Amino acid sequence: MIAYIIRRILTALLIVWAVATICFIILQLAPGDPASMYIRPEIKPAVVENIRKQLGFDLPIWQQYIKWLRGLSAGNFGTSFIHKQPVIDIIANTLPNTLRLTLVVFCVQFLMGIVIGIYLATKQGSKIEQTVNGFLLFLYSMPGFWLALILILIFSLHLGWLPSSQMQSMRDINGFIPILWDQVKHLILPVTVLSIPFITYTTRFIQDQLRDVFAQPYFLAAKTYGFSGQKILFKYALKNALLPLITLIGLYLPFILGGAVITEYIFAWPGMGRITVTAIFAHDFPLILASTIIAALAVVIGNLLSDILYALADPRIRTKETL
Repeated sequence: MIAYIIRRILTALLIVWAVATICFIILQLAPGDPASMYIRPEIKPAVVENIRKQLGFDLPIWQQYIKWLRGLSAGNFGTSFIHKQPVIDIIANTLPNTLRLTLVVFCVQFLMGIVIGIYLATKQGSKIEQTVNGFLLFLYSMPGFWLALILILIFSLHLGWLPSSQMQSMRDINGFIPILWDQVKHLILPVTVLSIPFITYTTRFIQDQLRDVFAQPYFLAAKTYGFSGQKILFKYALKNALLPLITLIGLYLPFILGGAVITEYIFAWPGMGRITVTAIFAHDFPLILASTIIAALAVVIGNLLSDILYALADPRIRTKETL
């Protein structure tokens, strides 16, 4: 098992390095120059060239890459061009906010998807199953940014029930419960927008897995011996149906992070997604590269956890690796 984990970690590190290198090359080939944000008609060309030299853009690409890689290996992502502060400080301030949002989305979509999937699996062929699946498919087909704007229009502007932006209210709030409730209200709309596609997919996944389990001989034999439906479902069927759900942990991470970029920007959520969009428009290369590496790390870690958990749950995976 230890050898299996070590191989997965080495593979993960190689993937992160490859993603970072490819992103560095793409940014270098992209049109535009970060020094152009300093160019004004009144600024002399010699001053602009001096700025490019200070930023290191006068060096050949391979020298810029080696310099950047050395700094990256030491935990130095460079200095943001637009924020004028170390990128690592910006990440330290915004990453926890993104993690709060994505972790809540993870928990909500898995909980609701499993519960709804179990319920619909027990209602196979009924009108309830068709109605709920149709409604979930309708929500799934909506673009995330459009759904976010509609929810803001209804629940923030017209009804005034929920805040439309930020992570907490700007006014002073006293007391643990009022502060907690204020933060929960700010989470509801972005979490809803991000969760809906994954709730739909998890629901259908659980339904399909349970249908396969229901068709297995041991399930039919348990029903023949007179076991109660709930005991068969929760003790035997659900255990086998939830095992493949482990693989979705790694698959969901890139999509949640990708959706969080647009969602954070729409809801003015002070996270990594919002600053990434700002960095792209401003050609802030150090911040763009740092955001890309963080996203790649999250995806790789998710897949690594998925592989390890699945190997722990199913020893046959480890056996195949050693053959």
